[in-house]
Amino acid sequence: MAQHTTAAEEAFERRKVLIGIRMTILYSLVYGGFVALSVFQPTWMGARAVLGLNLAVTYGVGLILIAIVFALIYNHLCRVRPMSAVQEEG
Repeated sequence: MAQHTTAAEEAFERRKVLIGIRMTILYSLVYGGFVALSVFQPTWMGARAVLGLNLAVTYGVGLILIAIVFALIYNHLCRVRPMSAVQEEG
């Protein structure tokens, strides 16, 4: 059985791809800052930052938290299906 997608479904898929690409680029910039800081100013990574933790640990935990937040945002933005797909099923 061949699946036929509607224009609304294709637009929704393009929207999800664009959201994913933008989030990946944004995360890559933040991660690139971490890598650049580690390579070009490694002594800064030992400096105390938040709650007595050094900058390396603080930045690393921040990267993990950003990834989790991005996943939740992406899930929220991409879970709504086009109305035409919902109407076709019902």
